[in-house]
Amino acid sequence: MHTELGKYYYHLGNFDKAQSQLEEAFSLTEDKDDLGLLKARALCELSVLHRSLGNISQAIVYAKQSASISRDLEDYQVEANALNEIATIYENQGFMAQGWQLREEILRLCEQTNYLHGKATTIHNMAGLLAEQGHIDKALELWNQSLEVYESMGNLRSKAATLNNMASVICQQGDIDRALQLWQDSLEIRKQIGDIRGKASTLNNMAVGVEQQGDVDRAFQFWQESLEINDQIGDIQGKAITLANMADTLVTRGDFDTAIAHLEESLAILQRIRDANAPAVQQMLEQVRQLKANA
Repeated sequence: MHTELGKYYYHLGNFDKAQSQLEEAFSLTEDKDDLGLLKARALCELSVLHRSLGNISQAIVYAKQSASISRDLEDYQVEANALNEIATIYENQGFMAQGWQLREEILRLCEQTNYLHGKATTIHNMAGLLAEQGHIDKALELWNQSLEVYESMGNLRSKAATLNNMASVICQQGDIDRALQLWQDSLEIRKQIGDIRGKASTLNNMAVGVEQQGDVDRAFQFWQESLEINDQIGDIQGKAITLANMADTLVTRGDFDTAIAHLEESLAILQRIRDANAPAVQQMLEQVRQLKANA
């Protein structure tokens, strides 16, 4: 019960309450072998929570413990979820090859055990990696595969996340109108199910799309709303990404001072959580400082 409440509060954005419930679930299972799976689930959810808060070392410890316990107890669904969390941490830190290798292992595990949700989630995440490497057609093909499974299962949260990711890639290809429609669909689902953290992510991405259409004021409204949610729920990684996106547009407006302040704050967060995007933000910060000096 505490594990489910922890997940509920996490998606509502109440991280303090989520951590309290998950730690309670964890403490109740100490030294109780018959409740080992509950312990594994609580550890996996604690890993997700600590990753969101930037506590990377603790997150990976919890995920590895969860994977080990669930593997020993032959609960392959929990094991797949824990391995997925480890792969996400690797990828966020820039270790793409390790992340991909782990995704392939997870996919085999899900196929062998007929774990449909795990299979769809793994395909979804592999699509994201392919998109980052420029393999857009293959990425969209995989996202559509995962979307079909999520829809068949009635999994609205994962459907919204998939639509959000597909929209970002489609926007990069130049079809902004289609991307905005997918983002709007994602946003409506996230509002419907109360996924506050997901809402912030979608708003941040929508801001990029409308900014490319030239509606800068509307873009800043979306970014500001996303930033307020990030602050509200303590999602520092989401905050860092939003600040960097805002800074990029501030530079085009000639507001170097605000852009530099946003980038400095973003960089400090990304360096603290050892995020792979930190070097790119640092390079951007140096470029903006030079632009200001030359202005």
